[in-house]
Amino acid sequence: MFQSYESALLQLETQQQNYLLARQLLDLVLQKFQLRNATIVDVKNAQQSFESAGYLLINLSFAAKSAEIELKRLSYHLNF
Repeated sequence: MFQSYESALLQLETQQQNYLLARQLLDLVLQKFQLRNATIVDVKNAQQSFESAGYLLINLSFAAKSAEIELKRLSYHLNF
């Protein structure tokens, strides 16, 4: 269970970085769109990438918290 928890934390850290990169990509594509160097399709793809990264970040946050709660529950039961 501890390995699962550690794995979830590592995945969460990586996804947080991916989320920030997706946000930067979206900002860049929007700037390019304003300068008429990108199409609406490029903007839509960047938005979808950002939304997907956010969705995955939330899911991994939930998985990490669930693993933490389960680990605490198991350690509480081992004390008795």
